[in-house]
Amino acid sequence: MGIIEHFPKNYTPLNQQVELLNAIDKAFKSGKKYVICCAPTGSGKSFLSKTLSNQSNPPSEVFVDLIKTNEAFDQDQFGAYVNEELCKSQPSFGASALTITKNLQNQYNLLFPDSDQLKGKTNYICQVDTEYNVEMAPCVFLAKLKDECLTKNKCLYYNARVNALTNKFSLFNYSMFMALPDHVKKREYLVCDEASELEDELVKRFSRHINFKVLKRLDYVTTPNLSDYKKFRTWLIGLLTTLESEVAVLKTALNRRKGDVSMADRQRYSLFKNLMMSLKMTLETWDKCEYLIEKDKDGYMLTPLKVDTLSKYIFDHGDKILLMSATIIDADNFAKTLGITNYEYIESKSVFDPKLRYTFQIKLG
Repeated sequence: MGIIEHFPKNYTPLNQQVELLNAIDKAFKSGKKYVICCAPTGSGKSFLSKTLSNQSNPPSEVFVDLIKTNEAFDQDQFGAYVNEELCKSQPSFGASALTITKNLQNQYNLLFPDSDQLKGKTNYICQVDTEYNVEMAPCVFLAKLKDECLTKNKCLYYNARVNALTNKFSLFNYSMFMALPDHVKKREYLVCDEASELEDELVKRFSRHINFKVLKRLDYVTTPNLSDYKKFRTWLIGLLTTLESEVAVLKTALNRRKGDVSMADRQRYSLFKNLMMSLKMTLETWDKCEYLIEKDKDGYMLTPLKVDTLSKYIFDHGDKILLMSATIIDADNFAKTLGITNYEYIESKSVFDPKLRYTFQIKLG
């Protein structure tokens, strides 16, 4: 069966889409891990993503069960995922389309209603206490309540997570995808939409601003040496240790209140926890990508300089990677910047008026 046979049902592929899909399929079958596809706005690139997902394998029953029972996210006392290796041992399946914004996720979802999307916790309202989003929900401090919500499928966020992680065609923005645990996001195909912006997305994701006010609230008063890269790393390790201790103390104290937690306390806990997780990622990549360290009036800004070493946090999770954009000017330089090798470049000329996007995509029935 040719790849065109997997084109979305009730739609007739355009000649340009047929050419692109055949070229993409040929490149992947030749052993290329990466295909860089430059096609103009209005050419229906999203249909390429959906076609790849349609021809991909379904998830294994074991993986689906691990996600649905939440056992894929069970952790031991040291924070390690208990079933990480079992998840990793399952075969890759499906396709995940990664977008820059939540609006682009929504566009995909409207075009292909059988897809599922996942956004950050702040986008979902808690169903136990609608005053809060899931990021600040009572279950953050009450494990039994979280287990109850999961068992009864009450939580909009966790339901969306189950659906997105088990669907053959799932939609994430780049930030959400990188925030997921590694062992649950391996796919047969990863489609990086608006890929010309991927470098900026990676820089944004791995940049850190450490605010003086936060340091004061932590009572972390030591001053880092900005001119010595190794000594600044030592300062960061000390800050991370302080954060881990403070987060643990806060969580214990807030758990004892049995849900009677003020918004200020929730925000304090969330602030420290998010900074703690961010610094862990920074230290993990410290020697790989080199950070520019700058001081401004509000704090310290850390910006990664070597993006090619960061792209692995996306690319390692797909057997085959399709990068799509309408504005790739120099494919060789684009690939070098992202550390891409073993790739095929495919370009399609515009035959559309961008103002008439999808007008020429014929839907049957």
